[in-house]
Amino acid sequence: MPTPTKWDTLLYLHFTNSATFNELSATLRVNIFFENLNNRMLYKRLGELIDAELVIRKRNTTKKQTVYNINRGNPSLNNYMAFLLWSMKEGLDYNILLSKRAQDIVFSTIGHGPSTLKTLHEYTGNSKNTLKKYIRILERNRFVRIIKQKPLCIDFNLNDRTLFYLTLMQPPCSLAEKTGKYSRLINEIDTIKERISGSNELMELVIKMHIYSTTVTEGNTANKDDVERVMKDLPTWLTPREIVEIRNTFEAVKHLNNHIKGLSMDFSKDFGQDMDLEPNSENIKLYHRILMGGLIEESGEYYASPGKRILGSKLKLPATIEEIEYEIVAIVNFYKMYKEHLHPLLLGAFIHFLLVTVHPFKDGNGRVTRIIHSMVLLKAGYPLFVFDPDMKNRYFDMLEVGRLENLDGFVGFILEEYKNALEELADSKEP
Repeated sequence: MPTPTKWDTLLYLHFTNSATFNELSATLRVNIFFENLNNRMLYKRLGELIDAELVIRKRNTTKKQTVYNINRGNPSLNNYMAFLLWSMKEGLDYNILLSKRAQDIVFSTIGHGPSTLKTLHEYTGNSKNTLKKYIRILERNRFVRIIKQKPLCIDFNLNDRTLFYLTLMQPPCSLAEKTGKYSRLINEIDTIKERISGSNELMELVIKMHIYSTTVTEGNTANKDDVERVMKDLPTWLTPREIVEIRNTFEAVKHLNNHIKGLSMDFSKDFGQDMDLEPNSENIKLYHRILMGGLIEESGEYYASPGKRILGSKLKLPATIEEIEYEIVAIVNFYKMYKEHLHPLLLGAFIHFLLVTVHPFKDGNGRVTRIIHSMVLLKAGYPLFVFDPDMKNRYFDMLEVGRLENLDGFVGFILEEYKNALEELADSKEP
């Protein structure tokens, strides 16, 4: 007889908000799998969640009964809910994915790179038959991919679901093994960065390129001359909306640059002030408000609806604002967890991928993602994120491959295009 796991129980309690034991039991029994629920087992699951400080129990004076609530005061709750809700949305078997055996396989492939059954057996102590069973489950859930059949060898996939998983599980091993392949590109970008740094003229070109690339990627018909004319308040043949898009992006870049330079911000009183220049919910909303002010009513506010979709993507989006908030906090936690351990060029690409995949706003998700990516870069001494908008179809394709398989191609694309765009700008001003 199937019984709810502690993760099933946590999800049901999330959806009921606050419940007595009998109310929670009745809700679970509506599910055909749990219609013969043993209440003693439910008490056990609630006890496990209380011990983990994910659920709190208190006396409700109105109902005159003990009620159970999820513990919103526990910061780690966000990581649990982000992964569980994302898994449920994607139809993943979160109970098995969170098991010790699955965890051991994942940690082994992260720490040791591509792993054979022999390597996995030595690391986990599990039998080969058990390993094969869990490998099939992990492959079906796109956590790993088989790179060789004989002898069987698997590698870990980096994608939206596994990045949320890593944020929750916090493996003792780093992602160095998974990201070393990008060393050449990182070194080339560092060389170009040195050519650009110290040149105000080149930094101005980077600003114009960011505004041009990020707006044109989203359908703006401006060319580079149009962008410069709008920045100088000169007339163009662009539509009023396109002009507002460019002006707003310019304001967002000025806000970001002024904060980096430690200058006073005359417009901070209009937009609010980002006290800590890091990707967090407040700054994500702030920059969305700057970018989308005058374009949509919901600027700076998360948005969810049943019909919300990413054009051309198979991905299902979070169904509620509360779910979006969990995912955003988990992204922020991922950033905090890896900011001292991942190169900022890679960390920026990961944050870029996660934020645009969660798609928290009604419109302007790509633009706010690229300004937050730029924030990560600027903090580390790199120029704003730029790329050739003629490559936008490839950009969208690589995002989708990252969601359906793994994001190696997306990260490589981001670094390559960033390098190419910076190199073109640097070359344009050299004799």
